[in-house]
Amino acid sequence: TPLDVTIDTGATTAPDAATATEDQVAAATSGNVLGNDESGMAVSNAGDLSSPYGTLHLAADGSYTFDLDNAHASALAAGKTATQEFTYEVTDVAGNTAHDILTITITGTNDVPVITGTTTGDLTEDATTPTLTVSDQLHITDADAGEAHFQAVTGAPSDHGYGEFTVTDNGHWTYTADNSQLAIQSLAEGQPLTDTITVLAADGTPTVLTVTITGTNDAPELTLTPDAAQPFTGTLTETDVDTTDTHTFTTTQGVGAFGTLTVDPATGDYVYTQTPGTVKGMAYDHNTGQYSGQDVFEVQVADNHGGTDIKYVTFDVSATMSGPTAANPHTPVVVHVGTPTAPTITQAAPTQPTITPPTNAVTIDLASTSDSFGQGTAGNENDNITSDITPTITGHVDIPFSVVEIKDGTTIVATTTADANGDYTVDTSALAGTDAGQVHHLQAVATAPGATGTPAVTSSTLDVTLDTGAMTVTDNIGATEDQAAAVTHGNVLGNDETGMTVSNAGDITGTHGTLHLNADGTYTYDLDNTDSAVQGLTAAGQPIQDVYEYHVTDAAGNTATEHLTITISGTDDAPVISGTDTGAAKEDVASQSTASGTLTITDVDAGEDHFTAASGITGTGNHGTLDIDASGAWTYHLDNANAEVQALGESATGTTNSLTDTFAVTSADGTAHTITVTIAGTNDAPAFTTATLTQAGDEDTTVSGQLGSTDTDTGDSVTYTATGTLPDGFTLHADGSYTLDASVPAYQHIAVGDTQDITIPVTVTDGAGETDAQTLTITLSGTNDAPVITDISAKTVAEGSTVTGTITSSDVDDHATATFSIAQPVDGFALNRDGSYTFDARHASYAHLAAGTSQDVSIAVTVTDEHGDVATQDLVIHITGTNDVPVIAGTDTGSVKEDVASQSTASGTLTITDVDAGENHFTAASGITGTGNHGTLDIDASGAWTYHLDNSNAEVQALGESATGTTNSLTDTFAVTSADGTAHTITVTIAGTNDAPAFTTATLTQAGDEDTTVSGQLGSTDTDTGDSVTYTATGTLPDGFTLHADGSYTLDASVPAYQHIAVGDTQDITIPVTVTDGAGETDAQTLTITLSGTNDAPVITDISAKTVAEGSTVTGTITSSDVDDHATATFSIAQPVDGFSLHADGSYTFDASHPAYAHLAAGTSQDVSIAVTVTDEHGDVATQDLVIHITGTNDVPVIAGTDTGSVKEDIASQSTASGTLSITDVDAGEDHFTAASGITGTGNHGSLDIDASGAWTYHLDNSNAEVQALGESATGTTN
Repeated sequence: TPLDVTIDTGATTAPDAATATEDQVAAATSGNVLGNDESGMAVSNAGDLSSPYGTLHLAADGSYTFDLDNAHASALAAGKTATQEFTYEVTDVAGNTAHDILTITITGTNDVPVITGTTTGDLTEDATTPTLTVSDQLHITDADAGEAHFQAVTGAPSDHGYGEFTVTDNGHWTYTADNSQLAIQSLAEGQPLTDTITVLAADGTPTVLTVTITGTNDAPELTLTPDAAQPFTGTLTETDVDTTDTHTFTTTQGVGAFGTLTVDPATGDYVYTQTPGTVKGMAYDHNTGQYSGQDVFEVQVADNHGGTDIKYVTFDVSATMSGPTAANPHTPVVVHVGTPTAPTITQAAPTQPTITPPTNAVTIDLASTSDSFGQGTAGNENDNITSDITPTITGHVDIPFSVVEIKDGTTIVATTTADANGDYTVDTSALAGTDAGQVHHLQAVATAPGATGTPAVTSSTLDVTLDTGAMTVTDNIGATEDQAAAVTHGNVLGNDETGMTVSNAGDITGTHGTLHLNADGTYTYDLDNTDSAVQGLTAAGQPIQDVYEYHVTDAAGNTATEHLTITISGTDDAPVISGTDTGAAKEDVASQSTASGTLTITDVDAGEDHFTAASGITGTGNHGTLDIDASGAWTYHLDNANAEVQALGESATGTTNSLTDTFAVTSADGTAHTITVTIAGTNDAPAFTTATLTQAGDEDTTVSGQLGSTDTDTGDSVTYTATGTLPDGFTLHADGSYTLDASVPAYQHIAVGDTQDITIPVTVTDGAGETDAQTLTITLSGTNDAPVITDISAKTVAEGSTVTGTITSSDVDDHATATFSIAQPVDGFALNRDGSYTFDARHASYAHLAAGTSQDVSIAVTVTDEHGDVATQDLVIHITGTNDVPVIAGTDTGSVKEDVASQSTASGTLTITDVDAGENHFTAASGITGTGNHGTLDIDASGAWTYHLDNSNAEVQALGESATGTTNSLTDTFAVTSADGTAHTITVTIAGTNDAPAFTTATLTQAGDEDTTVSGQLGSTDTDTGDSVTYTATGTLPDGFTLHADGSYTLDASVPAYQHIAVGDTQDITIPVTVTDGAGETDAQTLTITLSGTNDAPVITDISAKTVAEGSTVTGTITSSDVDDHATATFSIAQPVDGFSLHADGSYTFDASHPAYAHLAAGTSQDVSIAVTVTDEHGDVATQDLVIHITGTNDVPVIAGTDTGSVKEDIASQSTASGTLSITDVDAGEDHFTAASGITGTGNHGSLDIDASGAWTYHLDNSNAEVQALGESATGTTN
């Protein structure tokens, strides 16, 4: 039979593909790589193939399962993919092999991010203006790569529209709100306002941010409204954005300077009342006669939370005063209060004008003669002279209507009252009987009207003399021979009575001079010095006189004659001195050491033509003495030893330096004369100050000095010079100063203990060429110069080898020595005193050097000379070494679990082998923090380590455990080191557990007001990041309450169930609530909402109309209702209504007999509409009209006037009578009569006509029989 043979030269394969999804369970991906290959194959590399994304379990038959590493795949976001390739080898039945690839595509899913941080903020109304701002930070972690951030928003409106949120992508959020908006400003003290926004993570996970704004009290604002008709009354009103506040009005001090202010605390109504009958303390305007002042009061409105507004109310007050006049001298003084003006209100206390209350002042003067001192001048004013024996006094007072008394001392001589302008005039008739020439010291005492409160004042004194004759006194004055014109002057009236004038004023020529006399009594006297009689006077002789007559007239017109006597005294005459009064002398020249001369004298005064003899007189220069005899012959003696004389010199040109001696001599009468002597100098040679010039100094310093010389000639200049070749470093200046720089090389060889002399010839020369010579010697002492190291080259040596060398030095000092040394021993180094050394790098100190490393050993080498001076320099040895790496093994992984105490630590031991001696151990450490920072690691030198989990760590606590049992985990990685620094890694894996949620506060409370919607947000915490929670309420929910699964809730407090809550009352609404997490763990709490009552306005329920007849009354009762608990109602009307009386309880009476309704006639009517207001205890009101329908009745008129008359039979002129009636009727349109004519009366003896105005006329029927039957008796009595 045929044998079928297949010749197979190669295995045939095809690539394979599979898929996996993030978070899938183990082995969820499976297949067979040989399913699409030739049959009979087997996988030759079967086993577990590891990769970053998981492990492939591959069997020899080609079947496989793939375990996805979800920790690695979690970085894939939803829809994102990654691929993992596995290479496998197959062998076919013929033994051929081939390789192919299995590609697994992994698709990511969304991982819920973990969001932590602060989601709430708190603000307070008015804390900052104009904007309230709060900010904080959210944190996010997301296993999905690129999604650990937020969706940023800028200026996003909040859910409730009170503000805006800005959130950055890194979670920093800021909330801002306009503090001035009504919703915030109307918040009462402590009242909360909540604003929220939902922010989204990159993957859309929501988080709610909540900001609570807490209200503060807003102070009310106070305003004032004066009554237009009566400005001193009005109302204080308040404006308060906190609409629920109550307010009280007060004034701090109701009593002002000029009146009182009362304020109703409830309504704010105020009344200012000016104090009558007084102007005390007011300012007075003399131009207008008006008194004025200001009263300022502090007023305040306060709300029930302590908020206040203080203002200042200013009332301008005025008054005038009337009093007696010339026509009506007995009219009393009356104060008239001015017309009130509207007050002003200011925020700050006003700066009040300086009010100077009326101070009184009074002046006094003669009506006929002005007081030249002027009014008000202090002191006695004694220049008022009059011949009027009853002089008239005038004056002025500042306050009108003051009573003025004229007093002579304590005696009242006249009394009057000032007029409205403050002027007064009065005759002093009481002075008529006093003595002529008597001085009366008159004062005016003014007493102001009592209303001003101003005390009595007294004027200055007016001295009045009733003069009947001029009174004078003789005048005397002196003059002196040779005086200038007008030196003698005075006033002839200075010692006479005041008010006089000179009647013969002019230039009057006398015997020895001329008098210039003025009408006011002042004069000057010009002495005639050419008069021989004047010139013949001597100082000790008899004086002569010039006498002048003058005539005076006083203020009263009286005249008199008086004399001025001028006494003239003589003076002495000075002599005339001449002759020789100068001389000359010369220093050091004996023949010129004296000088002499003679003075002459002529004197018109007999016996005084000689000098006062004297000897040894010293002059101003004190350089010699002077002798003089009575004839004037004098001699000067030079003091050649005087230092100033010896200091004189002589210049090279021959010009002489000089001094001056001056002497004062006197004649017999004391007249002084000066003698001057000039002293000439000569030249003196200079000289060095010492016989030997020496100076000592040290090598290396600068030696300095000063040559000195003397020269008795003051100011003679000298110059110093040196001769010959100067030593190295030496400098001599012309002024004698010199220096030697001993640091130059020429002197450096001088050793310690050695010296060297430097000599320099020097000369001093003065200005005239005179000289002196000397030798200057400077002795230098040696100092030690330090040695210098000259050769100290660096060396290089390998670890384990040796190196040698020599260090050398130099020293400039004569016969110096050098010794080498080191301060501290150096391992392997040996130094000899001569500078030779050896370095041994085999020393153990350098064995630690590894291959490729090196070490520089720096050795400080010192050279010392024989005097101990040193020089130090570093010798550097460069050593190269080798090293060995250790081998580390043992346990380097571990695991722990969140919240399980028995699994909170992990431990193990590492081992180490190091061929380098002493390095086979670890660096011990404790409290090491790893890359995850979730716990700490301790390790000792032996390699034993322990990991301690930080169970309080937020990321650890955020770990959860899914319902399927899959554990969320974290990793901590630690680096430890061996002794030589070799690093090794220890890795610990942390597994999570489920944590129950918890409400964020122990007590859930919320406050709100009736009639509002109270909203809030329940909050809870769950340390397991991403664990979702749901909120529920148990039991029957209160009216208006709604709770959402996200914890937000509302309570509609406007439903009827809560309307009964009155202002000041509260009602607690309690709701049991539960929070449940995704694993079913719960926490329970009670939410309490406290509602505060608001005021509900009352409602008028019965206000029926009423009808009443004019002249009658009607009563009734108005009722109201109010849903608030224990509410009260008060009824009132805004404006009074005639005849209407309303009680607070709503009962009322209407009296239609009021005159306001008397005009209603019968058949007419009037409706009176009255707006009635009911007010509850919190001021809320309701208003409705009460209508009273009034029907009119007839009112009897009042008739008066002439209603009688008389006529007489048979007398035509008396046959008629007339008159007029008047009528008053309150009924409108009925105040007139019904016109008629020919009315017959009860007697039927005539007829009557009357018109509408009431004018009537009676016409007698003279033909009537009864009229004709009338007679007249004999007595004249008429029937």
